[in-house]
Amino acid sequence: MLTKKIMSALVALPVLFALSTPSHAALEGDTCMSHSQANSAVYRCANIQKGQSLTVYELYQLGYRVVSAYPYKSGHTIIIEKQT
Repeated sequence: MLTKKIMSALVALPVLFALSTPSHAALEGDTCMSHSQANSAVYRCANIQKGQSLTVYELYQLGYRVVSAYPYKSGHTIIIEKQT
């Protein structure tokens, strides 16, 4: 009986670890800059949409989210990542 309990625990252990560990999938992100501090600022990202100017709304529509924002001279720099 004790052997059955130990075997059941050993079988369940990897399943519990698999459910509790976060996914380590690679994230896709970019740095974007704006020369404006207005709410309607447009950002140029190094690798997204071939450097076209995009608003934060448009970035979210493409599946990205802003994870950091920093003031830069007369504008802003934002760090974005792809939402999973």
